Amino acid sequence: MKKNILQKEPEKLKASYNKLKAGLTQEKKKKKNYFQKEAEKLEASYNEVCQIHAYNQKKLNTVLKEEKRMKNVLQEELEKLKASYQEGLPKSYNQPGEVQQRAPGGEGEEERSPKRAGEAQSFLSLELSSLRKRFFPMFSLIPRRWGCGETKECFILVGSQQNCVVVKEAEEVSGANIPQQLS
Repeated sequence: MKKNILQKEPEKLKASYNKLKAGLTQEKKKKKNYFQKEAEKLEASYNEVCQIHAYNQKKLNTVLKEEKRMKNVLQEELEKLKASYQEGLPKSYNQPGEVQQRAPGGEGEEERSPKRAGEAQSFLSLELSSLRKRFFPMFSLIPRRWGCGETKECFILVGSQQNCVVVKEAEEVSGANIPQQLS
């Protein structure tokens, strides 16, 4: 009987050992599958983030190119406006350092006439409204102090700080009161 018990005991132990070993092997497989799935999910997430980053980078580059192009267009428009403004002024204002002698009632008086000042004013008004329509987001109406001490509304051209130019409203322009451009 003792012999019989001693023979059955190792068999029970061996069976228990095999059962545990099989369970452990199965658990390892489950864990391995779980971790493999998690690794695949993480890899998919990483690839998605990389794609989003690449898309955002392309978008940013496009925006930067467009911003640069708009700055160039605005600079060209500003140069055209300056040239048009100078053409619309009386001849005596074209060269700021030059003083011209005028005879009373002569040609110089005609240049100062209210009609000539009105033409320059309406021309500037049209040019500014044209620019406002084309580049509305680029302009903002802000109060600004001028040399006379009065606060007036003016347009500030948004660009790099070095190229920032302030232009008075066209309604404030008359033949005798030419606006100064500030940078």
